Amino acid sequence: MTFNGWLQIAIFSAIVIALARPFGGYMTRVFQGERTLLSPVPRPVERGIYAICGVRETEEQNWVTYTIAMLAFSVAGFVSLYALQRLQNVLRFNPQKLDPVGTDLAFNTSVSFMPRAPHEWQDLGGLAQRIVRLQQFAEFIELGAKRA
Repeated sequence: MTFNGWLQIAIFSAIVIALARPFGGYMTRVFQGERTLLSPVPRPVERGIYAICGVRETEEQNWVTYTIAMLAFSVAGFVSLYALQRLQNVLRFNPQKLDPVGTDLAFNTSVSFMPRAPHEWQDLGGLAQRIVRLQQFAEFIELGAKRA
């Protein structure tokens, strides 16, 4: 490895080490519900989202509620991703005017992004048929399901 490569690794490591303590402390305060410097900004938005969704933040979520939420989120993510792939020819932001992904491939890809570990696309030959940002959308859905 070159000197430049080692230098970049050292600088990156120093930055990560320097930021670990302050960000770790901030995250600890956030997760414990304590007030932080940034609380006045996101807290009202968070309360609004809770009110819209009917979430009572003082109550724990039991396993039945969690299971229902996880299944509903997975189904909504599957349907959204499947529709996005099948309808990509009529949606905006398709500058290459690509045809929709085939039914079986769209189904396979959508199912593969239901709550599981991150992984590669199943069909590398069909990458040309993906619209821009499709993979990020699928990973967003997958991440949301993991955090549900």
